[in-house]
This record gives sequence, structure tokens and C-alpha cells, in this order.
Amino acid sequence: MSKNILQKSSDMDNGSITVVYILNLLKKGWKLMVFMAAIVAVIAFSFSKFVITPKYSSNISMYVTNTTNTSSGNINYNDIYASQKLADTYIVVLEDPSVFEQVCNKLHTSMTVGQLRKVVSFNSVNETEVIKITAVTSDPELSAEICNTYGDIAPEVLQRVFKAGSVEIIGKAKVATSPSSPNLFTNSFIGAAVGVFAAFIIVVIKSLFDVTVQSEEELK
Repeated sequence: MSKNILQKSSDMDNGSITVVYILNLLKKGWKLMVFMAAIVAVIAFSFSKFVITPKYSSNISMYVTNTTNTSSGNINYNDIYASQKLADTYIVVLEDPSVFEQVCNKLHTSMTVGQLRKVVSFNSVNETEVIKITAVTSDPELSAEICNTYGDIAPEVLQRVFKAGSVEIIGKAKVATSPSSPNLFTNSFIGAAVGVFAAFIIVVIKSLFDVTVQSEEELK
């Protein structure tokens, strides 16, 4: 038995035989692979559909300028560069606990600062002068409300702190009509892949410990 295992192991290590060996394993174990892929995919789909709480994402964008006077339309590279840097500073201010508290007080549901901090994220879009505020919660209306509340208070807060520059709300956040997570297709596909891999490992282990004669050459 041990000799047979060593022989098959050497076959696996031989580059010229590896492909043939793997193809033979796939041929022998394809039914098990299909079965396990289907089972694990169904489990992953069911878990994602009925166990994981769906999350809904909304976002709002703000355009940052480094001056409050943009009526002339004369904006050069230095203005854009300054606005990009200012956007990063604005994000730091918007992440202050006092601003989170203002948002909590305006929401139509009870939410603590700690809870709000977990569902809101800020980022500069592709390092531009545009700030995107994103909220992800289990309630699509709440996600949109959080973003729009930030849009309402952000200009006033930033103007009060910096006494210069301005932000312009590009558009209102919309209520999501479908969840952003979990992704049923992706999770099911990953489940199927895991099932195929697990089945292949089982086939390999069974083959290594299989001491039966498989060919005329082995019999000789």
C-alpha cells in the first residue's frame, strides 16, 4: 500500500504525467464534483438569502472649492490642487464626534454616535475635489436620510470652522431599491468553487490510498 502511494506521489511530481494524472482524477470524480458544487452553492445561496441581513447603500457627493467666490469662473490648476487638499481636511472635520452628534439629533430614529460612525464612510473620489459620503444600513430609507442630513449640515459646519472655501451638494441621496449586499450570485459562485475544490481533494486522497490494480502495467 505504501509503495503504491509513493508511486502515485512520484507520478504527481513528474511534470509530464501531472496533466494526465489530473485529467484522470477529474474523469473519475466529476460526478462528485458536480454534486458537491451544487450542494455547497445551494447552502451558500440559502445562507445569503435567509440568514445574512441585507444592507442598503446610499451616497451623496459634495464639490469642494477653496474660495467662496466662483462667479468669475476663473479656476486654475492651483485652485483645483488646493481644493483637493481641502477636501481631505473637510473629511477630518466631518468625522468629528460633534458633527456625528448633530446628524444623530436630526435623524427620525434613535441612533448613537458610535452606531452612526460604523455605517458612514467618507472618501475623496479618485483624489479629486469631490467628497463622497456613503451610508450602509439595513434600512434603505435610513441610509438615504443619513446622507441627506449630512448634506444639509455640512456646508454650515465647514463654513463655520474654516471661514473660507465652500462646498456644493451635487445631488440628493436616493433610497436604494435593491440591497448592496450580500451578493447572491457571487456567494453562490464561491460556494460552488469551494465544493469543486473540496471534491477534488477527496478524489486525490482516495486515489493516493487506492491499492487496487488500475492497469495492465500495474499488474505486471
